[in-house]
Amino acid sequence: MMNVSKTAILIFANSAKYEASKKRFYKAELLFDELNASIENKVQQTKIPYFIITEKEQIGTKFGQRFSNAIQSIFDKGYDSIITLGNDTPHIQPKDIIEAYQNLASNKTTIGASHDGGFYLLGISKTNFDQLNFQDLPWQTSSLFGTITKNFLAKNIQFSRLKSLIDIDNLRDAEKVLHHSHFISKVLKLILISVFYIDSKINFHLFSFKNDIYRLYYYNKGSPCYN
Repeated sequence: MMNVSKTAILIFANSAKYEASKKRFYKAELLFDELNASIENKVQQTKIPYFIITEKEQIGTKFGQRFSNAIQSIFDKGYDSIITLGNDTPHIQPKDIIEAYQNLASNKTTIGASHDGGFYLLGISKTNFDQLNFQDLPWQTSSLFGTITKNFLAKNIQFSRLKSLIDIDNLRDAEKVLHHSHFISKVLKLILISVFYIDSKINFHLFSFKNDIYRLYYYNKGSPCYN
């Protein structure tokens, strides 16, 4: 049995301002500000010690390096196991985090798959964490979840799967989350509606404008000139 009192949560999430600079859609900063507040609130409900590492504290040039270094930094503080979370999966609930926490008591790794082929939660012990192997996983690709679970099987690491959830990487993801909005806060729901409606409206008007320009150009070429 593992001493779960030596378990910490890592919220590995960029600031809202940084996220907005990478995910360019209407009210992105407002959205990620709410997502950051939401995940921290859910983590606080678990009463488990937690740390937040943003782009300001991350070390490394590639995503895998930054993430693995962040995890190792928590182990270096004396913790025996860690539960990692991001900020872009609004449907995650405190009970999912608690389940991962309880699994770690039996030295069982826990992973929650995201719909895009990645994962939104990883609960892993220090003994099962291979930093070099971890940083070289196919990060930010659709093969990530499959690759890491194959690694677990190859190393005889027992693991449990949580339900698959949607993470928000683009406007289409925001729409999917809205279709299952009964598990998110009213504030987040209103922001998502605003993001999706306004951004879609802007794109529609841009499309209409381009069509108008095309028709104006095509139908007003004038008569051909003959020598």
